[in-house]
Amino acid sequence: MLASGELEPATTATSLRAGSGGRPAITDGPFLESKEVLGGFYLLEARDLDEAIALSGGLAEVAHDHSGVEVRPLVRH
Repeated sequence: MLASGELEPATTATSLRAGSGGRPAITDGPFLESKEVLGGFYLLEARDLDEAIALSGGLAEVAHDHSGVEVRPLVRH
C-alpha cells in the first residue's frame, strides 16, 4: 500500500469543474451526484486550501465537461 487516509466529511469539500475562459469554476461543497462515482485520487501537500485549488486547477479532470475534482482535507489523527 502506498497511501491511505480518511477524508474529512463532504461538507468540507471544494469542487472544481470546467469553467469559462479556460479557468476552473470553483464551488463550495461536493459535486458528486448519485450517478457519479469516485474514480481515483491525488494526494497533494499544500499550505492551505488556496494552494490546493491552484495545484488542482491544472489537472485534466477539471478541464473536461464530464468530470471534475473535489478537494478535501484528510482527517488528522
